[in-house]
Amino acid sequence: MTGPLEGKVAVVRSGDERWLAHIEGALASRGARVALVAGPGATLSADALIESPGQNDGAVADSLAVIGESIGPVDILVNGPIEPLFLGAAETSDDDVTSVQAQVAAVYRWCRVAGLAMTDQGGGVIVNFVTGLARRGVAGASADSMAQASIEAMTRSLALEWALDDVRVNAIGIGWYEFDGRSVEEQRAERLVRYLPIQRKGAPDDVLDLLGYLASDESGYVTGQTIYVDGGAMAHP
Repeated sequence: MTGPLEGKVAVVRSGDERWLAHIEGALASRGARVALVAGPGATLSADALIESPGQNDGAVADSLAVIGESIGPVDILVNGPIEPLFLGAAETSDDDVTSVQAQVAAVYRWCRVAGLAMTDQGGGVIVNFVTGLARRGVAGASADSMAQASIEAMTRSLALEWALDDVRVNAIGIGWYEFDGRSVEEQRAERLVRYLPIQRKGAPDDVLDLLGYLASDESGYVTGQTIYVDGGAMAHP
């Protein structure tokens, strides 16, 4: 039995590398061949592993060319979550702001270079990850809020720009996620978790079926959307 992504080539990158293996596994289990873009020394398993390229379009294009020669032209790009920054405005330095802006620029750069390649080859899919800070204010996270809102806005605009080229661009919005395997009972000791309507943090698996859907032809009429998988946080007053 073939998966919904059989024959597709996906590139996965993320500023928060905790997500890489989860996203790679979700796409590979649905039949895609996956290239991971990771930092130096990464030992993650994938069909191809590309060290994070330099900060310009040419370096990204070179990486896409290497991937193309190795496993084929890219059909799917997933920009996973950026590295979060939770600092009050008084503690946020210019270097912190520059670092956050560089992560946003990297998301845009990959979208632009890969998206234009997809328009030339007849279509493709881009999925960006954002957090609820794209729409909600949180004290102590102003720089991160700026970054998240930027990624969500670029997602909408690129979707409109490339709609007639059959390149769909969507985003997945996440809330607070748990990577340490703590039980729900342990999590509920946190005031934050008691605020969430579903009363637990998310696990990476909670978002992967949606990712598979958005990456596949099953969502062929969906573009320019941000869908939140956050335990009801965005619905909370």
